[in-house]
Amino acid sequence: MRGNRICYYCLEKYDANVACADGYFVCDKCHSLPANNFIERTCIKSKLEDPLELVSILMKNPKIKMHELEHHFLVPAKIMSVYYNKMKGFRKKENKSKNQGIELKKYSGGFVVLIKYVAPLLVRVFLSI
Repeated sequence: MRGNRICYYCLEKYDANVACADGYFVCDKCHSLPANNFIERTCIKSKLEDPLELVSILMKNPKIKMHELEHHFLVPAKIMSVYYNKMKGFRKKENKSKNQGIELKKYSGGFVVLIKYVAPLLVRVFLSI
């Protein structure tokens, strides 16, 4: 049955006639993106403020493999997304993601990503509590 469907990941509306048995729909863009681009797109579009809920949604995607390099990108992207969602800085999140996302993808080591991007955000989160 054709109708308006909302993508499970990017939350955009599409006129489509395909969904799984449980009613979930994934748009062609999210379905065809490489893992890191998929994570970035989902985090930018997300309005979730719970990091566990966001990471749970991301990790349900078969592109996100356990013990692969995309986990090093997933952690800072998730934390940055949730931080800006809590601060209601959606526009700031998009701009920050575009500037840092390219640089984040260059790193394969989680330690460098953690120190350079996640640690400053964690400090801000803890100071704002």
